[in-house]
Amino acid sequence: MQIQKDLKSRIQEILQKHNIKQVDLAREIGIHHSTLSLWMQNKNKPRKQDISNSQSTRIEELLERWIATFHANKGQGMGTGQFRLPDSRASQFMSHHTVRPVLPISKFHILRNQYQNSIKQQRQEIILRKTQEQLKNNPNISLQQALNQSAQDIPIEPPKHQQLVPITIDFELDGKKIYQTFCWNLNESHMIPETFARIITEENQLPSVIEQEICTQIKKQVQDYKCYYPTKDEMLKNLHVDLRVENIHFNDQLEWDMNNTMNSPEALAELTAKEMGMPEQYEPRIAHALRESISSLQRQMEPKTGEDFSNLKKSTRTLIESNANFNQFKNVMFSNQINFKNWVRCELEYDHQFEWGPSIELLDQNALRNVQKQEDRKTRYVRRQR
Repeated sequence: MQIQKDLKSRIQEILQKHNIKQVDLAREIGIHHSTLSLWMQNKNKPRKQDISNSQSTRIEELLERWIATFHANKGQGMGTGQFRLPDSRASQFMSHHTVRPVLPISKFHILRNQYQNSIKQQRQEIILRKTQEQLKNNPNISLQQALNQSAQDIPIEPPKHQQLVPITIDFELDGKKIYQTFCWNLNESHMIPETFARIITEENQLPSVIEQEICTQIKKQVQDYKCYYPTKDEMLKNLHVDLRVENIHFNDQLEWDMNNTMNSPEALAELTAKEMGMPEQYEPRIAHALRESISSLQRQMEPKTGEDFSNLKKSTRTLIESNANFNQFKNVMFSNQINFKNWVRCELEYDHQFEWGPSIELLDQNALRNVQKQEDRKTRYVRRQR
């Protein structure tokens, strides 16, 4: 017990001296920040967040090794990702599933950079030609004035607004399931689905025969996407994110303002992944799941056209009947007394705070089989809808 108390005092001293947050420390050692907070406070409650003796011992080992690494780096390794234990939470995630690393320079990025550089080069060539014409027609103008005038005549094209569409590539080839998710920009100006499909097949070493299938799925989902035009009024909707990568199950439920254009699924995904201590490879998957949920809600909010109003009830009450029904409330005495029993009962029934917020679950073999069956049924249903 004395060792644990001494360890806590050393941790608190380092955090205060170097102005380090517990969230950053938890991220560095690979555990959730709530687990570290409970250990620091030494709380024991009958909840799921209880810290057993084995967990407490494990946390102590992680902190002892972190202190040794921290002093060895003289505090410079904090927050830079240099401290990574082989059996930390992030390593557990990576050991249980294989995630294809993002290439630092992929063919897609090369093509995009070439396109952007060609646009800049074309603009510079046009400016030089116009500058030569101005110098030829007006000998009294200086070279700098001619350059400035030509640049003003050819303004830089502003970047187009990105409108991202969640795309899911899902099909089977020779008994092997191919599944990939990404977001496609509706205002894409330097990439077409055919080129993107070819890049996917080349970078993932897939047969070239599936290029047409990938291209068809991209075009179909882009065509089915319905643009949503937000209004000024606030509109809160419940979003539910259910994501699985191998045997790691991520679940989240939150409220989302559909009319707030400043909300960003990518920013929320990045923040959630950092808070949960998840690798960066999970961020695009979470953002894609968020955009899928938002897109589904937007389709449900669309006004339905072509409705038949012939079956609606028409009011047949006369003015006398309406007046009689209204007058029957004249002698009703309203009481302002509150039934506290019903109030407490309602509070207990609607106290579902545990259902909100992100959570991670490591699935065993039985649970993984059940989840895969549910996903297969959902996939078949989505394919039939397409």
